[in-house]
Amino acid sequence: MAINNWTEFEFNFLKENYLKMTDEEIGKVLGRSTNGVNTKRKRLKLKRKEPQQKKEIKEKQNLYTEESAKQQLVNIFNELKRPPTKEDGKIHKMKPARDWYVDKYGSIENACVHYGLIEKPLSIEERMNISIVELRKVAEQLGRVPFYYEYEKMKTKGYTKYPLQNHFNMPYSQICNKYLNDFKEIIPDGYKKCSICGKLKQLFEFGDHFSDASNLRCSCKLCDYFKRNTLMVPIGWTEEECVIIIDNILNEKITYINDLCNILDRKLEDIILLLDKDIKISNKPLNVKYNCSFCGKEESKPLSVYLKNKEYFCSSECYWNFKRECEPKGEDHPSYNRVEKKCDNCGEDIKVIPWGIENHHHNFCSQKCYWEFRSKYYIGEKHSQFGLKKTTEQKRKMRIATVKSYENGTFKRRTKPQIKVDEMLDDLNMVFKNEYNCKYYAIDNYLSEYNLMIEVNGDYFHSNPLKFTELNTMQIKGIIRDKRKRTYIKRYKEIDVLYLWESDINDKLEMCKELILEYVNNKGILSNYNSFNYSLVEEKLVLNKDIVVPYIDWDSVSINQLKK
Repeated sequence: MAINNWTEFEFNFLKENYLKMTDEEIGKVLGRSTNGVNTKRKRLKLKRKEPQQKKEIKEKQNLYTEESAKQQLVNIFNELKRPPTKEDGKIHKMKPARDWYVDKYGSIENACVHYGLIEKPLSIEERMNISIVELRKVAEQLGRVPFYYEYEKMKTKGYTKYPLQNHFNMPYSQICNKYLNDFKEIIPDGYKKCSICGKLKQLFEFGDHFSDASNLRCSCKLCDYFKRNTLMVPIGWTEEECVIIIDNILNEKITYINDLCNILDRKLEDIILLLDKDIKISNKPLNVKYNCSFCGKEESKPLSVYLKNKEYFCSSECYWNFKRECEPKGEDHPSYNRVEKKCDNCGEDIKVIPWGIENHHHNFCSQKCYWEFRSKYYIGEKHSQFGLKKTTEQKRKMRIATVKSYENGTFKRRTKPQIKVDEMLDDLNMVFKNEYNCKYYAIDNYLSEYNLMIEVNGDYFHSNPLKFTELNTMQIKGIIRDKRKRTYIKRYKEIDVLYLWESDINDKLEMCKELILEYVNNKGILSNYNSFNYSLVEEKLVLNKDIVVPYIDWDSVSINQLKK
């Protein structure tokens, strides 16, 4: 029977001989490693009263004499040129000897001292006394408490032999406070001495990294700046002036760059040019005070913004007033570059911009000449669309595409009356949608909560009967289109549309507001659906006695009779 790959014979042999033989000897007999035998013996809990290995070491230690131990240690010391360590003992197989030295002298180092191979090491107290003496020598030479980096520098020259913190077991600042009190300099409250320039400065002139411990190294912001940057003094400036500028900005002693003008007696433009080209200071606010070029009001801007402009303004209103009133116009403007040409209709001399010459085939002196020219040369066979006819299906698709463009905002037609109506609906807390898609037509305002519609009609394009008694061709086409739109909405949406006219929106806004409320409260049912047939009497909505009939209610024959 095998136990963990061991045969019964191996198991019995181990059990019978583990007290008589070492693990190494059992491993040689069984053909196994010493570690394997040791592991198996421990798992089977076969313990020896005293390890055989220790017996062997003790026997070897008993063989050592004073002379043989000394000779071995001297040989190894001469080879290494120092006392042997534990790792050296493994290499030289001196474990029995090392234990013998430890038992007799306490350590190999003490054995080396006993045999005269090395000097006796100093005690901690002796090292502390030497360090204090040497530290005071450095303080006497400097005439003050040395900074730690100065102490380290002196140590490399041979003034000190041992690192202080190793045996004092306290920070350097506490060591100085304890043993160098007579060298301390009296520093007023709120001040600190810079470790580089040696000047007493206020605490705000030091960075966040400085320590309150008086003997630790700390440098001011100005010295830190010059450690990282090389000062190149430009022509016309002195090094002292550059240092004053950097000091005032780093320590935020000034609020605006303009304050440096009084300190240095220099022009603002010269200081700004110096800060822009030669002296770079990051992460510090550099603001410039200026007077508005139009109204003269005093304002401030960051230096980076100030450098980008030639004129400075306190508001957009002053900017546009300046451009309108103060900047040169026409031929006096520096950007004026118009070219002389002749009007293609009347031949009058005109001045046009070069872009117009490159991108336009014709140039005109007025709108009148433009339309006269088109009436001569863009009619009949000369017109680009002459003979081109669209099918009914093409027209239908174009109408649907146009309505979608209004809905998604590609085409925009928000007029001033439309904006006023939108604001009025917002004031009434009504949810609405502009350019509501009705397949072939777009509705100006759709009140989704009430399923009602409002159209905002311009007096000219939709032909207000109170203002136009004679109509042109374009207006007649608009009336026909409005008639079709109203018929389509009534047939397919079953909604009577409320029409708010431009003149009423501009002059009778409160009346329009009351009319919308009436329209909503009556669920879309009104006596008349045109705003010009209503009035506001004693803050009440009243239908006029004389009803005006809109052109979309006229028949086509009557409308054509109004044609100019």
